[in-house]
Amino acid sequence: MNIDMIKKYNLLLDDERTIENVVEVTGNQFYLDNEWVIVRSFDEFKKVIVELGIPNIVSFDHDIADFTEDGMERNGLTCCKYLVDICIENDCYFPTYYIHSANPSGSNNIRNYIENYINLKDKGFFNG
Repeated sequence: MNIDMIKKYNLLLDDERTIENVVEVTGNQFYLDNEWVIVRSFDEFKKVIVELGIPNIVSFDHDIADFTEDGMERNGLTCCKYLVDICIENDCYFPTYYIHSANPSGSNNIRNYIENYINLKDKGFFNG
């Protein structure tokens, strides 16, 4: 899959929160200063990336209450892994990211996955 590389939007993954709620949780006015495409599930996350390309900025919630028909949970880490795979396929760096999840363990998992990709990319893995 070749994704349009023009980064022309910001993507926020959260199953419940509004931008105002994210500001309340994070204390970060940055969210109000930018326009966001808000998605509530893995399928919406994937669809927006396929349609609009890799975002300029992405902000993750971890616990998004998204389950497959067979009961398998899809969460912010699932979405993060999908976006890393897209970056690998398109030989690009991960976009600027934020994590606004209230789940510390889930937040760390997302952060570590992204940082591992960035570190490996910087060392020349995934090139070409």
